[in-house]
Amino acid sequence: MTYRKNFTCFSNSKIAEMHKCTSDSGWGCMIRSGQMLLSNSLLYHFFGDKFSLDLISKNTEERIRYLSILWEFVDNVKEGVYSIGKVVELGTKYGMKPKDWYGPSMIMRILHKLNKKYHPFPGFQTAYFPEGIIYKSAILEQACNIEKGKWSTQEVNLAEAWTSAILVMVSFRLGINSISPEQHPRIFRLLELPACTGMLGGQKKSALYFLGYQKDKLIFLDPHVTQLAVTNPIGLWSEHLTYHFPTPLRLPITKLDTSIGYGFYLKNYEDYLEFVKVMEKEQGERDSFIQIGEEPVNCNDLDNLVLCEY
Repeated sequence: MTYRKNFTCFSNSKIAEMHKCTSDSGWGCMIRSGQMLLSNSLLYHFFGDKFSLDLISKNTEERIRYLSILWEFVDNVKEGVYSIGKVVELGTKYGMKPKDWYGPSMIMRILHKLNKKYHPFPGFQTAYFPEGIIYKSAILEQACNIEKGKWSTQEVNLAEAWTSAILVMVSFRLGINSISPEQHPRIFRLLELPACTGMLGGQKKSALYFLGYQKDKLIFLDPHVTQLAVTNPIGLWSEHLTYHFPTPLRLPITKLDTSIGYGFYLKNYEDYLEFVKVMEKEQGERDSFIQIGEEPVNCNDLDNLVLCEY
């Protein structure tokens, strides 16, 4: 995903006229990075490790499935559930204006809300946890066919109740001006996890999508390329390669901004158990920025409402 131009971004004509928005160049890089994390998670959900451009070029059924994912990200607010138009319009409800720069926490929250509202892919749920605080109950109540509050009862077989894969998105702020070098190994470790589908972050006002690391450098895809918008499903296949990057780049971890966010894809209950095990181990480490608990505080408490958005 990259910047796009020459699109009609909003269905709300008043917003469109006010902001003259036909491109996200210069302000939409975190939105595009968030789209990359979500689309990569969906590709893994449907294809696992088998996805390749060669596969979808030779297999018609797989190509149709692939295009059905891609279509949800095109820059047409009436069609794409995760389009930049829908992201920005929902963002106005959180105090964001078109052309505002998003951080990892905001784009993760909005993509989660869009998935929850439209749910374009049955069997694929999302959960979002700000400030590095993860709640088991929030994951289980989304992924399992059980009543709210019943997940901890002994009568429930959670392995059998698990009915949907889930993308767990967690955002963090690791300091004010810079990240302590002591946190670098943990940032790398989380990227190593089999469940991890990437990390959002970057440098000041320059968002990137991170896939891994090599020595002390993070490997990333860069959305800072402006291409023509794709708004017609008929032309999507001919333009699909514009949604892929030929070459990943590297960034020294010392240049990483303090605001980051991870995605973790959990396909089944076994994945969930392993994820919890790893998060609990990380929580027990010195200076950990991860917390994992059973269930959130009372969501009727307005001061704690943000921690209950799942």
